[in-house]
Amino acid sequence: MLFVRRVVARVCAANVHPSAYAAARLALPRALVIEYGVARSTSPQLRPPSERRFAFVGRLTAEKGCDVLVRAVGQCRERAVDVNLEIFGDGPERARLQRLAVDLGLADRVHFRGGVDRDRVLAELGTFRAVVVPSVWDEVVGLVALEALAAGVPVIASRVGGLAEVVGDAGLLVPRGDAARLAATLERLAKDADLARTLGQAGRARFEFGYTRDVTVVAHEGLYTRVSGEVVA
Repeated sequence: MLFVRRVVARVCAANVHPSAYAAARLALPRALVIEYGVARSTSPQLRPPSERRFAFVGRLTAEKGCDVLVRAVGQCRERAVDVNLEIFGDGPERARLQRLAVDLGLADRVHFRGGVDRDRVLAELGTFRAVVVPSVWDEVVGLVALEALAAGVPVIASRVGGLAEVVGDAGLLVPRGDAARLAATLERLAKDADLARTLGQAGRARFEFGYTRDVTVVAHEGLYTRVSGEVVA
């Protein structure tokens, strides 16, 4: 099927990618980037809460790097920095992550919320100082990061693939798999409410500029109009 897809991709009018990273990686002819659009948050959080609570949202698999985040929280505790982490999601790594949290003495700092309904999670995003996306593989986009930007919540993310492209300068980027750098970034944001506020506002502005559903729909409409005109001609 991969061979068939490659052949079709070389004769179609356009190959649409959700990020420049994906376009460069696939290197298909007539490539066009149209970013994913997500729904606007009905109640964006533009003033960060005083609590130093951070959230991870996603499936608990090795490539998501949640173990790196748990270790970073452990390093924060070693430096007497009050950081709490809530993990939304489930998956094959959950048991190992729970053991890791216990082994690091973080049973009171790392809380596993399980597979909570996504709408409920989105409604809670505004109660966190930041959303952390510590992926250790090259994400094509990073939907969780987009949803955090839409909610005006600061994002801390790995500098990988399309994830770094989405966050840009509206969040804080760290090297993949680097628990020490991630811990320092958690500490920085935990202690600096003004920085969190600035990043939240920058993230919301970045979302409004290029990642709303309206922007995505208009871009696709323009593509279909152009392609259909070429076919008729």
